[in-house]
Amino acid sequence: MYRSIEPERDDESESELSSSDSDRYRTDTDDTTSVTSYQAKLQDIQAQLSNDSSDPKLWTSLLLHMLSQVPISSRNSVKARADITISILERAFIALPKSSSRLYLRYLQAGEEVWEAKRLTEEWERALQLNEPDVRMMWLEWRIRWRGVSFSEMLNDAERV
Repeated sequence: MYRSIEPERDDESESELSSSDSDRYRTDTDDTTSVTSYQAKLQDIQAQLSNDSSDPKLWTSLLLHMLSQVPISSRNSVKARADITISILERAFIALPKSSSRLYLRYLQAGEEVWEAKRLTEEWERALQLNEPDVRMMWLEWRIRWRGVSFSEMLNDAERV
């Protein structure tokens, strides 16, 4: 004798189930999805950059906007923020006709968090090629702080600046 394991359904309850299931799992494929204010501002900055990628202020806006999503108090935030900064500013340096000393100093500051000493030293040497007084002063401060140079080395570095 055969017994059905599943209870029999009438046609009405089956159609209700299938329509409610389809509503529950429906995905909107049209372009009416909402955009957050963060996404809208990001799209705006990117549109401005596509029109004029030679504006350092736009790159700074993009950087600050992206960093706003990484809370300073979150775990590994220093590394995450440094990685974001380096990534964005490397793109900026390709697009900018002349490197901005302010952007380069941000780049080096982020690099201090993730690069090894050799790479950081090479990047500082590149930054010195900008021949900007603020870069030279920051380099001297970095040499004293990072390297722990002797007094005579500090004097030599000061003469170089």
